[in-house]
Amino acid sequence: MSRSTVLDQEFGQFDDDSLRIVAEAQLRNYGSFMEEYASQLRDIEDALDDRVAETWDFTLDPIALQCIPYEQTSLLSLICTDNKVFNKVITVLSALCCEINTLKYEAETKFYPAVLFYGEGVKAGSDSDGDAQILMGRMISTLQELYCFVTRCYDVAKNTVQQLSALHCGVKNSSSMLDVTQVHFLPMFEHLAELLKILITLDEVIGGHTILKEHWTLYKRMLKSVHHNPTKFGFTEESLKPFERLILQLEMALFEGNIFSNCVDGRFDDMSRGAHVSKNSTLAEEMAHVIKTLFSFIEPMIGEPTETDQRFKFVGLCGLYVLYIRLYQTSDKKLFRQFWDSFRRVPGIQLTGNVMWFPNQFLTKMLPKMMNTLDRKAKLIVSSAKTQWLNTRTVNLLKDAQTMKARANVWMIQMESHFQSSGTVLENLDKRCLLFRQGLFIARSINHMVTSIMNMHMYENRAMTKSLVIQLCGLIELLKAVQMTFHRRTMLIAQSVNHIAQRLSFLALVSLGAAKKRIVSDKRYSDKRLDVLSAIVLAETALNGPNTKERKLIIDLALCMATRMRSFKEDELSQLSAILKRLSDISCLQEVLRSACDTSFLYWHRVIFPTYVANLFENAVDVYKIKVCHVNWQFTLSIPPVPPV
Repeated sequence: MSRSTVLDQEFGQFDDDSLRIVAEAQLRNYGSFMEEYASQLRDIEDALDDRVAETWDFTLDPIALQCIPYEQTSLLSLICTDNKVFNKVITVLSALCCEINTLKYEAETKFYPAVLFYGEGVKAGSDSDGDAQILMGRMISTLQELYCFVTRCYDVAKNTVQQLSALHCGVKNSSSMLDVTQVHFLPMFEHLAELLKILITLDEVIGGHTILKEHWTLYKRMLKSVHHNPTKFGFTEESLKPFERLILQLEMALFEGNIFSNCVDGRFDDMSRGAHVSKNSTLAEEMAHVIKTLFSFIEPMIGEPTETDQRFKFVGLCGLYVLYIRLYQTSDKKLFRQFWDSFRRVPGIQLTGNVMWFPNQFLTKMLPKMMNTLDRKAKLIVSSAKTQWLNTRTVNLLKDAQTMKARANVWMIQMESHFQSSGTVLENLDKRCLLFRQGLFIARSINHMVTSIMNMHMYENRAMTKSLVIQLCGLIELLKAVQMTFHRRTMLIAQSVNHIAQRLSFLALVSLGAAKKRIVSDKRYSDKRLDVLSAIVLAETALNGPNTKERKLIIDLALCMATRMRSFKEDELSQLSAILKRLSDISCLQEVLRSACDTSFLYWHRVIFPTYVANLFENAVDVYKIKVCHVNWQFTLSIPPVPPV
């Protein structure tokens, strides 16, 4: 090795810190770049008000943020006052209402979809190699579960009516042990009406399903063939009898269109338990009063800009009215005429999916004797009411759509601007509460408008014009825009909901405190005064906690008792009712919004989609909608809404 080579190696090993100096210089340059880039990102984030970091893909939504409170405490623990008799009564009524809510959830998530989507992809009249029998054979277990479900609904309805009869017995110091004079348990009757609505819906869903009934007939024919020669199919006559009895039970209970009628025509009297419902004149007067009261609350709101779920409650109210007539055989001509004239506001109501319910047809079928109280003109005008309503809605749709779009645009701008810090904290909470509820009103209005027009066209066998389809699809876009606005503000809404609920709870507690002070200040003792005080205390206890459905139910039932003896002034009671209504809407904001923006009904109207997409390609004005509509409509038509567990 030469001397120069050795020197080169030794010089290469010499550390003069040059590499470290270069690395530090590059690191400083990279640090400066990162600081400048982070500063730019912060400026963009501030300009967009944190939306980039707090919004995720709406169509995927892999992890959803749920703000709906759920109760972890039992009713026995929640309903706890020093008045033991009062506790027992409210506990029983609350348990029945909770049971009805559970039945409603099971019907909407399990049985309605199972029946509605039966035979999808199969055309009526097509039967190749026993496919219909195979499909129905797979459906038998679901129908058996549905039969058990309907039987359970009958038991709950009977128990509810008997409990109300025991309360409103008209005899002081009776076995009920609680004086309910001038007490109207409206929540109980509302839940009973909701239970009857479930039975009405099942009748309409099964009765209007052509393929289901056709396959059921074919399955019975097959079973009859098996009965004549059971050994050929590996059965004995004795082993086949239990299954034949089951089929006969399902036929009589589900397929004859008498699910609702079997309930209202059932025996509500139980002599062994002392329940004389049919002869309870006090309960008859109470039911009549409640029906008139609920009608005055519900019917005027149908079709109004602030309507929420009043039209759905009207279905149950009609069922409750039929139950009242069947139980007590009364004939209030004026009240019947009011129900009959409801077609002027809306001739038909969507129950679920593409199933429509018409109140006049329902009353004609269920109350044929009451039809004699109507004159000929009142009967004839109904026959053309649906066509006239549909023509009017179709002609005015463009104007109504523009008005709705203006309302929605103003609301969306306010949603984007009112979350900025301005004014006091309480003022901001009040504004946000108002904005959230306005969004729900707009979504409900659009949903009612679109579903009514589309389903009425289907029931009237009328084809929709291209312009009508485009206008309706534009309204659906607007509905999804409202939902997306809520979605973009998910994180801020989640922060605001709890604060709004706390403020509303505080306002309700202040109102209850004033009534409680008024009752306590009167030193005269009476059982009524004790019951009123217990009810106020129970409502206060329920408000001092999360705003769950169970607590809101307890509050509503307690206030039915607390409003006696002029414990509240008229303005205080109306103000308290408004506060509790806002509290209910805010506490279930996500659940109500999901229902209002549900467009799963489009599955039965998917034939309009090619017309809408073709119009987008032909005009090429709003090109961005092509991708958006592809994603949103594909999501809407393929995935039904899944409620939170």
